[in-house]
Amino acid sequence: MESGGKQAKEHLARAKAYFQRHDVMRALEAVVNALQVMQKGISGPDKMAADAALREMIGLLNRTEEISTRFPKGVPFKPGIERQLYTLFNQVLQSIRMAQEHESYTQTLERKQKLDRVLNYGCKLLEAGKVQDAEGAFQEAIECYVDEHSMFRMMGEACLAVKQPRMAAKYLKQAVKVEKDKERSGRLLVRALEESGNIPAARKLEAELKLS
Repeated sequence: MESGGKQAKEHLARAKAYFQRHDVMRALEAVVNALQVMQKGISGPDKMAADAALREMIGLLNRTEEISTRFPKGVPFKPGIERQLYTLFNQVLQSIRMAQEHESYTQTLERKQKLDRVLNYGCKLLEAGKVQDAEGAFQEAIECYVDEHSMFRMMGEACLAVKQPRMAAKYLKQAVKVEKDKERSGRLLVRALEESGNIPAARKLEAELKLS
């Protein structure tokens, strides 16, 4: 059975390797894992080696923004306080994770809001007859695209509504590629191809998608 001391040393070795790759989060996770083992108590040569490695890692982490902003004087270390250190570093880890999740949610919301804004603007430009400007707005929307697959179909429908079938086909081809249910976008693409005068391509697409 693997000793706790050996496990702790392995966690701390990984922590140092992550730190050297500038991956502070994973280094911190590895330190927390080591402390989880060490707080249960280890002894002998393994304890001395683990204590030395832990002292070194805490010194390195004290230099990071993640720790220095929370503990300007640094986190002190002395043998025997592994339980307190485990609680402290685990709280820091959870705090960082929550901040990252909040930032990710905020960034996603901002991206989706921008996508909706420029997509609607592009549709209004099309209605006003400003086709080139509309293409620019649609391109900006595409740059915000992650998994909003219906966006391409909406662009195609907007183009068809103002008699721009070639432009519509460009977006509807992408819609057919990304949407799981291809029938609706496929029928719109057939219409765009027909209105563009590309009847052979329309018939070929009907056969490929089994549209009747």
